[in-house]
Amino acid sequence: MAFQIKTETLTEVIILYERINLNILFKDHFETTFMEKYETEYPGIILVHEDLTQHKLTINDNQQRVLIIETHANLQTLHKVFEKEGFEETILEEKKAYQIGNGFRKNLSDEWDMHIRFIRIHQNMIAIDGEVETSTKWLEHNTGNNWISIIYEISSILKKYQIESYLWHRKIGKYVVQILKQMKIQMTPIGKIQWKHVAIAAGVLAAAGIFIWSVKKYLDSKDKKK
Repeated sequence: MAFQIKTETLTEVIILYERINLNILFKDHFETTFMEKYETEYPGIILVHEDLTQHKLTINDNQQRVLIIETHANLQTLHKVFEKEGFEETILEEKKAYQIGNGFRKNLSDEWDMHIRFIRIHQNMIAIDGEVETSTKWLEHNTGNNWISIIYEISSILKKYQIESYLWHRKIGKYVVQILKQMKIQMTPIGKIQWKHVAIAAGVLAAAGIFIWSVKKYLDSKDKKK
């Protein structure tokens, strides 16, 4: 999986509270494309509560899921929201620590799926762990770095339904109160092998194996008769 990263400045917001509603913290519009490549935006430099240090995020932080969205909305409400947005519940997934129930998945294009999981980090709040990954129709879905963690995509859905949410930094253990810069991440799939092609190839190999075994058995039986 190839990644390209760019950074650009975001509009600053005033730091007033321990945590800031993402409807205020994030800009109204973010850019994302998902044809053959998937390009999205992710916080690049941030400030957290009661800390003037500028924390720079990298692609490694993205892959370690250091940022996660939290909300006071209950699980039933969140299920309804994401179902309205075209997500379907899935049981075929790797369960994460403290995950609540099953995740939800939505097909974005021929190449990409969006996958979310609900996680309990703080009492009376639900965290939403989201990623865009290679579609389950491709064999590469089960390979290594075939995904990126997402924030903006989830926050825009919650904002649409007027659900307040907050951004938690899992390593630092504080809420993000300001985003100084963002980075653009471009993800490019490596190869495209459909599961059905693998099944066909396996079937052909199996048939060839049976044929060879049958021929060998026939020749062995003839040798014994001599």
